[in-house]
Amino acid sequence: ELPERDEDYLNHQRSLPCIICGLQHGSEAHHIRDTRTAGTAIKSPDWYSLPLCHDCHMKIAHGTGFKESLKWIKIDLIDFCRMCYLRWKNKEG
Repeated sequence: ELPERDEDYLNHQRSLPCIICGLQHGSEAHHIRDTRTAGTAIKSPDWYSLPLCHDCHMKIAHGTGFKESLKWIKIDLIDFCRMCYLRWKNKEG
């Protein structure tokens, strides 16, 4: 079972380039809203996040076209985020 909250992982996400435009600095950890991982007014788990620069975070993630911008990810988004978290966690431990 993956933890709901992991501040170290969020800091790692913030150190990565934007997953959409590639901007190298200033990423924010965007928690993906999904009925499979969160309910009404409940934030998704920290492992279900992606690094986005502020502009992409505001324009795409909280607007339209977010899933379209990530169509290059050929697996389920939950599986992709879970894989990224576990890969990071295994390197850390």
